[in-house]
Amino acid sequence: MPVPPSTLPIAFATYAARPDGEPDDLLAVEAVEARGAPVVRVPWDVLDPADYRAIVLRSTWDYFHRLSDFLAWIGRVEASGVPMFNGADTVRGNVDKRYLRALEAAGVPVVPTAWPAPGDRLADVLAAHSWADAVVKPAVSGGAFETFRVAAGDAAGVEDRFAALLARGTVLVQPFLPEIETDGEFSFLFIDGAFSHAVLKRPRAGDFRVQAHLGGTTVPFAASGELVGEAAAVLRAAGGAGLLYARIDGLVRGGRFELMEAELTEPAMFFEQDAAAPARFADALLARLG
Repeated sequence: MPVPPSTLPIAFATYAARPDGEPDDLLAVEAVEARGAPVVRVPWDVLDPADYRAIVLRSTWDYFHRLSDFLAWIGRVEASGVPMFNGADTVRGNVDKRYLRALEAAGVPVVPTAWPAPGDRLADVLAAHSWADAVVKPAVSGGAFETFRVAAGDAAGVEDRFAALLARGTVLVQPFLPEIETDGEFSFLFIDGAFSHAVLKRPRAGDFRVQAHLGGTTVPFAASGELVGEAAAVLRAAGGAGLLYARIDGLVRGGRFELMEAELTEPAMFFEQDAAAPARFADALLARLG
């Protein structure tokens, strides 16, 4: 495949509802453009790879509603030969949270997770694991879409909702862990395989979801070398050590980091929480493009 000319812009892929992307990513756009490379923000489903020097997946945040369309587009980008970050194989392996099963089997400490089969009752799943309080989520999701918390005593009232989720695809059930309220969720950001910065995300009072659009808050976090090392080990196990960007999310329980998600496709990178991170990102991207 011919190499796209360096005079073409770089595309930051977004989605139709927010075509200009997220304000946080604008910091990375500015850093790339300050180094002489133009950037265009464009929804992924109208993005023709032939028009761009490279494609960076940023806020493609409707992909879980249109997974087959998204993966077909990923395949077209791959076939075009235009560099895409992160790459097609990474995306295909990361959009479905079933990757957590493989990581756990490989020895990665993962938040306890049940994988119910079609026809299972939620009440039975919770009883089998002696979980009094749990969180249910689809394996293909984002932004806490179709994610809900349920007490064991209330499971009967959501069995229809649970069955509908199972009918659409794989579902995860995890115990509700109080650390999400008391300590928060930790995110470790990696650029070009190297640790960049960390943030701490907390839900609003009375909720368990840490996403900003649901009232969650995010602050910088000065992670210890031990925690960074544990997150880096997870990243290596997930095959993400050589990626342009990655985010490892989890909790600390009993002094040990436990993985919630390895975000390798289109994670928010929280550039606004570290003043030097946009420059690191821009330098790493442009180095890969020569």
